[in-house]
Amino acid sequence: MMVARGSSEASKPSAEVRYQQLVAQRRYIYHVLSVERWNAVLSGQRALRSRNELGALAENYALPVLVTLRGKVLLRPFFSANDAVPFYLTPRTPMFCRMIREGRMRREDVVAIGFDFELCQDKYEHWLFNSNPAYEGCELVGPWHERWRLDWGVLEAWDWVRDGLGIADQARWTFCRQAEALVVPPVSIADADHLVVDANSVISRSHNVGLKLIEIPGVFA
Repeated sequence: MMVARGSSEASKPSAEVRYQQLVAQRRYIYHVLSVERWNAVLSGQRALRSRNELGALAENYALPVLVTLRGKVLLRPFFSANDAVPFYLTPRTPMFCRMIREGRMRREDVVAIGFDFELCQDKYEHWLFNSNPAYEGCELVGPWHERWRLDWGVLEAWDWVRDGLGIADQARWTFCRQAEALVVPPVSIADADHLVVDANSVISRSHNVGLKLIEIPGVFA
């Protein structure tokens, strides 16, 4: 049987479809960082730590005012949101996508570390929020088994620029796509399941410490 040239390439699923296939398999949580920070993790204690633990080593991706507000959100006595490791519910985080659009980072320099939290939830103390916990209106959803209360239709959408929506719907999309799981550090890299990177990532398979490497073109764009 003759196969037209390029047909195999054309049959490959798009980046959006590959992303949807990924998030449809299981509910993962993702800590997103730069390749530089990932390399530092590998060369150190191989654990993810909170902003407060890292101190001056923490990369201030978020606006300073937002970091200050998060520090005022207490998860338990004397333990704030900045004392926990922040995880998003998808690898496509609004903050990193925005920084890439603004030219502040290259998409090939971003790494999302995926954890199958079904296997980790009993190991780590954690809190699940329906948005960034510093945002007005944010609610503590509860532990991981309450995740079904989140708006997964928003979280799993590839296109977060929703032209044509009303103001109320746009606000809901902006709010819900910020959902977070905050986990007590340190979070061991040994518990990670996979890495999500752009297809042009500078991460090679020799830098994935045995984790599955999932390459999705434009996943952080």
